[in-house]
Amino acid sequence: MSQPDLTNQSRTSMGQKPKSNIYIGLLGMSAMCLALGCLFLIIELNRYAADAGISSGWFGVVK
Repeated sequence: MSQPDLTNQSRTSMGQKPKSNIYIGLLGMSAMCLALGCLFLIIELNRYAADAGISSGWFGVVK
């Protein structure tokens, strides 16, 4: 059984940036949607607290 040639660097050389694919784009889009959902949840909690006349903070509604 022969040993692999470790000196051959024709596949990738150091310093090259890996190419993006569709999964990287989908990962970025899902992270953006998650952050947007959290922002909308905070806005909704503050709006609910203002309608109920109670104070709210980053940890939800405080009675």
